Amino acid sequence: MSELKTNLENMKILFLALSFCIFTRYSIGSPIENLKTNVESIPTVKVLLLIPKGEVNLDGIEEKISIALKVTKEWYANQLGGRTFTISTSNIEKIFLQESVSQFANEGTRKSYSAEICYQLAQKYSNVKTDDPKNIWLVFIAGGEFISHGGSGFACMSSDPFYAVRHRTNINTITGFQAIVAHELGHALGINHAEDWYNNRSLMGRWGGVLFPDKTFLLDSDKKILFTSPFIRKPESP
Repeated sequence: MSELKTNLENMKILFLALSFCIFTRYSIGSPIENLKTNVESIPTVKVLLLIPKGEVNLDGIEEKISIALKVTKEWYANQLGGRTFTISTSNIEKIFLQESVSQFANEGTRKSYSAEICYQLAQKYSNVKTDDPKNIWLVFIAGGEFISHGGSGFACMSSDPFYAVRHRTNINTITGFQAIVAHELGHALGINHAEDWYNNRSLMGRWGGVLFPDKTFLLDSDKKILFTSPFIRKPESP
């Protein structure tokens, strides 16, 4: 009888142990998996650096881009009550092209086809697409003298602050580069130029680049658009 009682006790312990394993598997493990899935499904900004074939000076380029992105992210958060965009990874994805600068960075194409050429190159070497529900694509070309462009979930600009701002006047090279990143990202997020662009002091106006970051702003109409964007959200609590 005592042996039977002992066996029953052992079976009870075994049952409780199995129940605990099953409970922890579904009540603890599953939320972690769900959290991982939720993080992976957050729409993000992906950053590409296209590097043409040949001699291209890459000194300090990634650092300048990273600083510009950090300043831009903080600026949007200040303008939108803590809401801002999420960058998909801390590392800038570098893509080495088979094409050289001379094949597309000349005076004619710089003025007429910069956006088209940039998009074609990005699409050729990566899975870039416009109006991507999961990603905003922010593309820089190393050594390219391109006029910046943004729209429909895609933005492209030169990675060189001097080239990025040379067609503008009265603008600081470093903060001007940061302003262009913020401005073109705004276009990619769905914001248009201000109606009175020439005299406008907002980010999407002519003087936004001169006044960025401390003395420029988002118009209420721009904020309304961004508040409905899936790419603009409050960061997850740590």
